[in-house]
Amino acid sequence: MDKPAIHSLYYAMDIAEDLQSFSYIQKENVMDQMDRYNFAAGNWAPTLEELKGKAFAILLFLTGEDEATVSQMIFDAEKND
Repeated sequence: MDKPAIHSLYYAMDIAEDLQSFSYIQKENVMDQMDRYNFAAGNWAPTLEELKGKAFAILLFLTGEDEATVSQMIFDAEKND
């Protein structure tokens, strides 16, 4: 998947420093450090629906947590939407 063009919007997950929670964010691609990280880690998608579909795999990879913990993180995030 091609990265979004400079100054276009994309969706990513903002993962808390303790790796126990996250939120979905919309971000403008300005190729700052956060954008570079998101693209390198695969933590982005052009639509929110697509990102939600990839959330489980992304969180498993980025947090290193087990499947039950990641499932709970997603359940908690969706409950708060």
